[in-house]
Amino acid sequence: MDPKRKLAFVTALHLSKHLLFGYVFRQQDYPWLMSWMNYTGDNRSARGMEFSTQPFDVSHQETVAMSPMFGTATFRWLPAKAKLQTRFLFFYARVPEGFTGIDDVMLEGGKLTILDRSGVRLVLPATRGL
Repeated sequence: MDPKRKLAFVTALHLSKHLLFGYVFRQQDYPWLMSWMNYTGDNRSARGMEFSTQPFDVSHQETVAMSPMFGTATFRWLPAKAKLQTRFLFFYARVPEGFTGIDDVMLEGGKLTILDRSGVRLVLPATRGL
């Protein structure tokens, strides 16, 4: 995630099935991305991506103690009875042959533009904005 950008994105691309899913969100709302894996030892595994307000799944005390990290806060305070509203955009699409890896995702003018490493662009309508 580029800290200079207002909007950040995270994607997962399944090359052999030509499937892509991802999220676009405000960097100020979710400054951290955690990638995790779980292997149970019985030929089952899982992998996940979490965008959040903290970089690691650790205790509150550890999260506060490590802040800031790389110039970015590792937590956000929410006063009692306060409300916080954030949004993100989820997308899922079949990608054309030749996609190799996502270089950029942009949300502009009601359109989601996905730029592949190969130079191919995929444009999807964005029914909601951020």
